[in-house]
Amino acid sequence: MSIHQESSHAIPGVSRRATPEYRQSRAQAENFKGLPEGMTRFDLLRLVKDAGSAAGLTPPMVQLLEYYLLFTQDQDWEYGSNPICYQSVQKTAFALNCTERTVQRTERALHAAGALTWNDSGNHKRYGQRDRGGQIMYACGVDLSPLVDLIPDLEKAISRRKEYAEQWQHLKKQISAMRGQIRGLLEAAAQYPALDQVREESEVNYEGIAMQIRTNKDLGDLRTLLTAHKDLYAVLKLAVMRSENNALDAQIWAEQQGIVSDEVNSMSLTSDNSVAHKHSTNHSSIDKSNSSEPLSNAYDIKGVENQARIPKSEGPLSMQEARLKVEQDVAAIKIGNLLSIITPEMLYSLNLRPEKSVSWTDITNGAHSMLQHLGINQTAWVEATQWMGLTGAAMAVIITDAKTKSGEVMKPGGYIRGMTEKAKGGELKLHDSIFGLMDRKNGQTDA
Repeated sequence: MSIHQESSHAIPGVSRRATPEYRQSRAQAENFKGLPEGMTRFDLLRLVKDAGSAAGLTPPMVQLLEYYLLFTQDQDWEYGSNPICYQSVQKTAFALNCTERTVQRTERALHAAGALTWNDSGNHKRYGQRDRGGQIMYACGVDLSPLVDLIPDLEKAISRRKEYAEQWQHLKKQISAMRGQIRGLLEAAAQYPALDQVREESEVNYEGIAMQIRTNKDLGDLRTLLTAHKDLYAVLKLAVMRSENNALDAQIWAEQQGIVSDEVNSMSLTSDNSVAHKHSTNHSSIDKSNSSEPLSNAYDIKGVENQARIPKSEGPLSMQEARLKVEQDVAAIKIGNLLSIITPEMLYSLNLRPEKSVSWTDITNGAHSMLQHLGINQTAWVEATQWMGLTGAAMAVIITDAKTKSGEVMKPGGYIRGMTEKAKGGELKLHDSIFGLMDRKNGQTDA
């Protein structure tokens, strides 16, 4: 005869509400078949501790479960018995250094979680007796039998906690990697005086997000932090890349003109305000009428084209040759030509307005801001700027955006990479694509 049957006359539920949850827990206790084969009560305790809050068990709940579980013996968890802790609430409170109300409140929370039930006496007093072999002869108190039915839920909770920890660590590693890249870009930006303001502002922003990552931050916090790092990285990367491209442009021109390296460095380190863009029609610091000025044609692509054309090479083009070939191809392209084919999304991406004076910097910024919208990753963009130049890459993005909107291009990222491959082989014709889009748009307008 089971323990519950022996004491059934004392378990009518007097003064304990017979809720559906309570009746279910009593049924679990009466149908208790012991622990799964190969599992001990200490294995069960390990599951409880490992699951913890992931299974809805607070530290006080785990502490009380552990205390009750250690009060039981191995034979209590076998078929035909029940793991009942019959120590009084008062002694439990003394042992855990808390009040009786705290013990009762924690027991109710554990019952709500499905971890225990009660085998009550008529007056709710807790007592029990074991025989010489250690088997419980009779007992009234806290019955831990329902805890066995929680094993699948505990295992799922442990799996969720492990998955959460892996995601948390992965995000932390991503943030750490981004921090290393940002610090590298800040060091690179220090080489260009024109980037002093950008670098100083970026350093301030970086200090604001470079806090120590502790476990009190959840996945949402880490994702937000990672996004902030990516945004700062993108700003710095674009600024440094633009300065590096300017330096490379100056080096290409210098090689054609035979200028010494010191002069090249002085050109490449100047700010955008003091050196006109190679395609700009507003040469604020260059007097076109003064033919004696050494830098009067420094960024005049037509001048470079007339003075030194790319020799036909037997093998693949070098990066410099490919860039110069693209620059020669788009030398006649004006900002107005691009504005005539730019989509509304790109036009308004950085507050570009036809009524204001648009610079080549605005064009490149607008193109870069559309990368995420088009699904073009940074790697493809960087490679395009290396082989086409910054302005050529911006034109390529504008063409891709226009053709994507018209339905001609389904995968903008792949299309940009295809254009880069053509640039590597000297076969890219941005000029033809831009004027082709202009003619098509004019044809639609006339129609």
